[in-house]
Amino acid sequence: MSPVTRHPARPPARPPARPAPKSKIDYKALLQKSFQSSYEKRDDSGKFGSIWKPGLEIPQWKCSEGTHIIDIIPYIGGDSEPRGLSGELVHYLDVWVHFGVGPGEDTVVCPTKTFRDRTDIPADMKRCPICEEENELKKVDGFDDEIVKSLRSKRRSIYNIIVRDNGKEEAKGLQVWDVAFFFMEKNLIDICKNPNTGDFDYFVSPDDGKQIKFTQKGAKKNVSFLGHVLLPRDYTIDQETMESAICLDESMEVLTYEEIADMFFAGYERKAEEATPVRTAARTSRQPISSSEEDVPFGSDSDTSAGEEAAPECPEGGVLGADMDRFRACENCTIFNICLEEKDRLDAEAEPAPAPAQTRKPATLTGTRKPGLRR
Repeated sequence: MSPVTRHPARPPARPPARPAPKSKIDYKALLQKSFQSSYEKRDDSGKFGSIWKPGLEIPQWKCSEGTHIIDIIPYIGGDSEPRGLSGELVHYLDVWVHFGVGPGEDTVVCPTKTFRDRTDIPADMKRCPICEEENELKKVDGFDDEIVKSLRSKRRSIYNIIVRDNGKEEAKGLQVWDVAFFFMEKNLIDICKNPNTGDFDYFVSPDDGKQIKFTQKGAKKNVSFLGHVLLPRDYTIDQETMESAICLDESMEVLTYEEIADMFFAGYERKAEEATPVRTAARTSRQPISSSEEDVPFGSDSDTSAGEEAAPECPEGGVLGADMDRFRACENCTIFNICLEEKDRLDAEAEPAPAPAQTRKPATLTGTRKPGLRR
């Protein structure tokens, strides 16, 4: 027999090596910013952006249809207080804004209208390219009136408030409410003044102020605010709530002339090119009144020169200038600018002679004090 060839024994097979365990990925942490951004923009329609400075968290209240009860919380006015009440206790921010500016249809503060009473601010810092464009278009015979209307600034009232509708709203604490001037402040300032004595009912006083009750009827373009009533309250506003009030004027972003112009004209040329001018020979009601017409008292029966129009009448039956912002239709009135010019003229005539000017450091439109009541 042939000898059997023996091979060396093979070592036992080893199990395949396992890869090193990987650390668990924290997907929740990676997704946090995306979810937070989505939540913050959940109500953003892409139009009419905020006037607030970037990075500020402003808790804003959206008024809905129905009856509401609120408290207004006053705050110390900052360096950008439009009425010049810096360092004073104020109850609202009186601001004019332009809506739908630029391709993003943003909202910007109008420096011309907002700071027109601030004589300590240089005139060149109060220029507004949108107002200038509106004024130029009003000089063009037959230009599309809707375009001029879209450029007009709107007056807003902004408040720090506590909503008392129910426990859920009240638990949210201080919120900021932005509303058309003639919907709220116009009504409140009318009902809080005693017609016999001329005294005010200081309804925002933290010690003995009052609740504000009103009803919103409808929504969006068909909205109205009715039944404004001041109700006695059996509590005071504590110091902690007062100190939580946001300094609204120093929280708003006021863009420079150049910044507004860059934003505005980036989206304005397309709109202007698509518009179809209405060609008429007569001057439209929104074009400036000539110097000869300004000499004729409004509402008089004086004859006008051939080819000229008589001074316009208030569509609501009010007195031009004297009754400005008295009616709900004022904001979208076709002769708003003429009425405003007449109001400015009447106010100028009623003002006493100015005191001798004092040397004062020019003010800026932005302050350094942080938002809040504390100084």
